[in-house]
Amino acid sequence: MRVREIGTSASEFTNLRDRFRILAGIGADMDFDELNPSFEQLMDRMDAARTIAPPLPEKYFEYGRKKIEGGDYSFEVDAKSG
Repeated sequence: MRVREIGTSASEFTNLRDRFRILAGIGADMDFDELNPSFEQLMDRMDAARTIAPPLPEKYFEYGRKKIEGGDYSFEVDAKSG
């Protein structure tokens, strides 16, 4: 894995996370027909990001999972909007 690929992928996933959060906030008052084009555009970007993202070695995936399960990261902002 190259550091540049990892950094680019991480940045894109962070940007997408933020865009989905914004869309969830403003989309709550929108009709489906209004919201859907923006959602589909973000999903297209997500699909592209997943396609080019370098695979994560299993040991790092497990390490990250343990940190999440151990409470190192909080996703309260997403839980509140749901």
